[in-house]
Amino acid sequence: MRTASIMDKAGYKKLRNSCKAAKDLGIGWVWIDTCCIDKKSSAELQGATNSMWRIYNRSVICLAYINDLVVTSEDAECSLVAEQGLSEHVDWASFEQSQWFKRGWTLQELLTPKYLTFFSPDWRPFGSRPVLLTKSIILQPYHKNVS
Repeated sequence: MRTASIMDKAGYKKLRNSCKAAKDLGIGWVWIDTCCIDKKSSAELQGATNSMWRIYNRSVICLAYINDLVVTSEDAECSLVAEQGLSEHVDWASFEQSQWFKRGWTLQELLTPKYLTFFSPDWRPFGSRPVLLTKSIILQPYHKNVS
């Protein structure tokens, strides 16, 4: 039985792809919650959650990686619908059910950064906060939980 190398782990892949996306945007460094927060320590998790507002507020852009999003096309290019700014290859119900909405710092990540772009499991952008808010897509999971 082969032990998985660090490069096979999800956190490493998120780190590598986050750095590539940042580089493509002309950004020289990244902060990644996967690598920086010990989620097993309630004290560290609480402190990190409390400091998120400041971290996201000072960011140039926030890249939200939605690893459980269902992409409905096998096309090599996950194109954006030009007039809407939304991907035509996304199962929006899977976005509404995403684990991203169940994390402790999602609200800070959603509201605080100047710019927020969502990325699919294959690291293609599929929408931005202004477009998703305009379509009320982001608010759907919160509305369902309140009802």
